[in-house]
Order: sequence, then structure tokens, then C-alpha cells
Amino acid sequence: MESGNFDSKYRFVLPTTRYDEEIDAASLNKGHQAFEKMISGMYLGEIARRVIVHLASIGCLPAALKTAMGKPWSFESRYAGEISADCMPGLQFTRATIKKLCGIDVHDYQELLAIRDVCRLVRGRAAQLSASFCCAPLVKTHSQGRATVAIDGSVFEKIPAFRRTLQDNISRILGPECDVKAVLAKDGSGLGAAFISALVVNDK
Repeated sequence: MESGNFDSKYRFVLPTTRYDEEIDAASLNKGHQAFEKMISGMYLGEIARRVIVHLASIGCLPAALKTAMGKPWSFESRYAGEISADCMPGLQFTRATIKKLCGIDVHDYQELLAIRDVCRLVRGRAAQLSASFCCAPLVKTHSQGRATVAIDGSVFEKIPAFRRTLQDNISRILGPECDVKAVLAKDGSGLGAAFISALVVNDK
């Protein structure tokens, strides 16, 4: 199932933030693909960057980050994903990554914690929204008792802890009695098209 354009027209359902609205306004497809812009690997790093720049602009993070991270799309989702998984003492991985990318040495632990937590929040929201989308058709068709959800994409495959967070949220939404597993499916779109074609052929 494709979900990228969900709630794009009316915006009645998705819990958008100022950062989502900024990204949509600056995009080439303004007013479209609202859901995609909140969960896909193309956008997660940019969401995190905008939050960090805003925090720097109001004094919650070093002011130098506002300029150093001011260029749109300069903070890739893979960096946000790696930082979100930082459990090193003193958050040294976060410190080293920001210094490498921006040339700014953020040494205060609370500031490093804020940067890591921003990345975790962006990752967590994407996983929660993705879990909701996985659960919706199962609830609608009363199929939530036992099912496997095949998911394609670099976020599910490569972002640290994303898969676990999504699975935890599926269980939280459907309840402990439901046995629904999220698994990686390489070339999910191609396999889905082949599966549908096979069903059509069998029905003839």
C-alpha cells in the first residue's frame, strides 16, 4: 500500500508541526505527500536540522549551530539516525559527528543530549506514524489477530532502532493478544505488483 499522500488535502489527521509546514512550503510538491514528508528517509534529517536550528536561534543550543546548520538539506537522515542511537559515555559520537559536519565543537553534555533527543524524537514519530498506517488496514479488515507486514525502504532497514520502535508501537496499538510482525521486504513495490498480477491471473 502507498501512503505518502495521506491527509494531504485536508490535514485533519496528521499531527503536523511548524517544521513540517516549513518543509512542505519549500518543497517542489507543496500540498502533496504530507505523510511521506513526515516518515521517509528523504525528510527525517531535514526535520531534525530545522528543529536544531530553531533551538539554536532561541538560545537552547550554541548560536553557532544556527549558521553552521543553516543550509537546507545539509543534515542527512543517516546522520540523524546514527546520532539517535548514540549511547557512548558523554555522547561522544554525537559530539564528533556535529564537529565533523559543522565544524562546531559542542562539549556541553546537556546540549549534546538535546541534539540526540531531537534525532530520537524525529525517528520515534516516524516509527509511530508508520505503525499506525500498518495497523489501520488490519483493524479495518479484522485481520489483526495474526499477520505479517512486509515493509520496504532504507529507514526501516538502516535507521538504528526504527524497526524495534515500529514493532513496539504496533503491539501497543493492537494489544498484546495480537501477533503482528513487521519484516523487511526488499523491492516491496515490485513484489507487491507481482503478487497482485498473480491474483488477477488466478481470478480469470
